[in-house]
Amino acid sequence: MCTLYVFSHSEKKECFLSRICCLLGDIAKTIGRNKSTISRELARNSPPERRRYTPCRAQARACERKTEANTHERLKNDFIRQYVRDGLEKGWSPEQISDRILIDHPGYSINHEAIYQYIYHPRNPNRLEMINLLEVAASGVALRD
Repeated sequence: MCTLYVFSHSEKKECFLSRICCLLGDIAKTIGRNKSTISRELARNSPPERRRYTPCRAQARACERKTEANTHERLKNDFIRQYVRDGLEKGWSPEQISDRILIDHPGYSINHEAIYQYIYHPRNPNRLEMINLLEVAASGVALRD
């Protein structure tokens, strides 16, 4: 069971029941939320084909969105992945790698935060090795070839 950031299940029911005969402002006052929050909730969780808000379906859609969030692969490009790995082996920090790729390979870019996310991602097959390389880079001790 997932948890929601905006509405609890009881608030969703209240919103559904109020929606039958009330305006957004009345619903907002009833459950103690801002009118724009109610509008966003109704727009986001009402099925496009019927435009009717149902609390159970809204809960299910919110849970689907939560499980799908942040599942995209970091550093999709093989070239960038290899460049990051090579940079870490040279003792570079992710900040240095993201700056250096712009100089060495114009047209390629990567944010240093994406590099950190890639390194620490649980599904990264080389996670522990890359964390060790990152720790060496953070210590300031350059690796010798």
